[in-house]
Amino acid sequence: MKLGMGTRPWAGLDIGTHSVNVSLMKNMPFHPERDFAPVTLLATLPNILAVNPSVPARTLKELVAYAKANPGKLSYASAGTGTASHITGEHFRHTAGVDVVFADPAGSAAGDVVRDGRHSASGTYTVSTIAAAVGKSVTVIDQFGGSQPVAGATLRYTITVTMSGSGVANGVVITDPFPANTTYTAGSLRLNGAPLSDAADADAGDAGITAPGAATVNLGVLTAASPVQTIVFDVKIN
Repeated sequence: MKLGMGTRPWAGLDIGTHSVNVSLMKNMPFHPERDFAPVTLLATLPNILAVNPSVPARTLKELVAYAKANPGKLSYASAGTGTASHITGEHFRHTAGVDVVFADPAGSAAGDVVRDGRHSASGTYTVSTIAAAVGKSVTVIDQFGGSQPVAGATLRYTITVTMSGSGVANGVVITDPFPANTTYTAGSLRLNGAPLSDAADADAGDAGITAPGAATVNLGVLTAASPVQTIVFDVKIN
């Protein structure tokens, strides 16, 4: 994630995530309170809770009751991971004590839902009787032997998928967009340590072919007995 203005390496992040980044990322190159000073209030945005007409709830009380009676059945979308609507949704989930699934829309303000386990957001997604826990981490490797997110530094992303439950997940596909202001490092895509070609060919993955500007890896059929699936790829900060 990037934050700031001008040519700084973290330029380009939606300022709405600024205050929550320290809670979402382990290694921040800045601190929002120590390194920044507020200038002015530009806008205020309301958070609105809406449900699909197929959900049998017309009040908040009815929605909470339905979610508690159907744990893991409902999913909710937001404007993206770490946004105010995502954090508000997680606060509601914990406060109300309901088991609902966060479906990251990968940057779309319109939101999205999980379909057949095909999703790359960090979290746990339940499809029938099997759940996929998806985790994502990033390591910064700069050209000076350090870990500063400067221009020319490498961001190494690691995505893990762990299955649990009694069912079978068919056609599990992970699609992860490359961050803005970065360039994918050719030949860096790997699955469980084995290199994958960047082209859409016979192996399980590709870079920028199936989904432009993203790494795509087809994990196929997974069960709780499947080993943890580990996807790794590198991008370089422009």
